[in-house]
Amino acid sequence: DAEITLLANLITLTPGTLFPEDHPGPSLRHGLYLGSEVSSPSGFLRRWADLVEVVEAPPVVPPAGAVLVRPDGFIAFVAVPADEAAFAQLDGMLGSWFTLPAWFRTAEAIR
Repeated sequence: DAEITLLANLITLTPGTLFPEDHPGPSLRHGLYLGSEVSSPSGFLRRWADLVEVVEAPPVVPPAGAVLVRPDGFIAFVAVPADEAAFAQLDGMLGSWFTLPAWFRTAEAIR
């Protein structure tokens, strides 16, 4: 039963669709929902603190997953597993959408 629920949740969590749970509402920041087994990616969050905030994940988010929800409630990114490679991909995606603040543009600060 747990596997069926996990698969159903993954089908529901598709980029471009509305997040199926209550989202905090209109905001200027994206909500990053981390599964219970995912540790908070501090370097990533430090870089994107003005645009992304960690929000308590509802049960629909897989324990090893991460879901980025846009301010309008639509899903922008899903990763299972939410590992270092997934956060690097998310970092690149956000970097293509937004320009980092000037004080973060040095190679040293990005690492």
